[in-house]
Amino acid sequence: MKFKIIYTFMSALALGFLLMSNSGGRATTQNWGNTGAPGDQEQSPGVAWTCQTCHNGPIQTTIMIEVFEAGTSMAVTDYLPGVTYDVKVTVDDVNNDAAGYGFQIVSLIDDDESDVNGWSNPGTGVQIATANETGRSYAEQAGTQDLGTFDVQWTAPAAGSGNVTFYSAGTAVNRAEGNSGDGAAVTSLTLTENTIGIFDVSALDATLNVFPNPAVNYLNVSVESNFSGTVSAEIMDVQGRIAITRPFDLITGTNETQFDVSQLNAGTYMLRLSSEDKVLTTQFVVND
Repeated sequence: MKFKIIYTFMSALALGFLLMSNSGGRATTQNWGNTGAPGDQEQSPGVAWTCQTCHNGPIQTTIMIEVFEAGTSMAVTDYLPGVTYDVKVTVDDVNNDAAGYGFQIVSLIDDDESDVNGWSNPGTGVQIATANETGRSYAEQAGTQDLGTFDVQWTAPAAGSGNVTFYSAGTAVNRAEGNSGDGAAVTSLTLTENTIGIFDVSALDATLNVFPNPAVNYLNVSVESNFSGTVSAEIMDVQGRIAITRPFDLITGTNETQFDVSQLNAGTYMLRLSSEDKVLTTQFVVND
């Protein structure tokens, strides 16, 4: 009985230190993902271990994932391969009685549950960490934060990857000893792959460069072409909507032209050159 009591006490003590250390994010401190994603930590087979497992107290907590065109407030529901987006995770407590917040997020390709590993440029209070137990890259809090809004950039996977799902868990805590008075929530968001404007870039026998990038008023275009002829030049947004279109006469060698982009909203765009079934595209950004 004595040994059992000591063992129980030591187990509780260890658990207490474990939970207290998680203020820095589970991937950083414990090498685990606790987002509820397939392949993340489990309590038992088929039962996910998330922030709710421990922080299941009375604070009513909500969590939301949003993905935006880079540098804008335009939310997206699909992605263009290789394009970089802004991701925002918002953790909130319904009754405004939390003293701090934390989160963790991962993005997986649906078909094989592989990690996109596209995180970059973490915002204030956010860090990027790889959990050894899962081999995945996570964005998570760098210590308990006063505010529940977390920002990070994410670059979409290569063409043909299919749907991508973001899995996230968040905590709203009272910053007291232990976690009995805390709250937590989990959520997910799926983006479909947008194939508009994605082509075999070697199909058109030319190379394409644009500058400056980001552009403000004008976009300069330089094409090194191995053929002569007229192509269609189109500027489209990430939803595939064409904003500017005009013919572009190419000669063999160097070709240069300029587009007035001063009337375009800030965001990510594609320049597409096409001739019959041959297409060449590149990505650029417009800033205010």
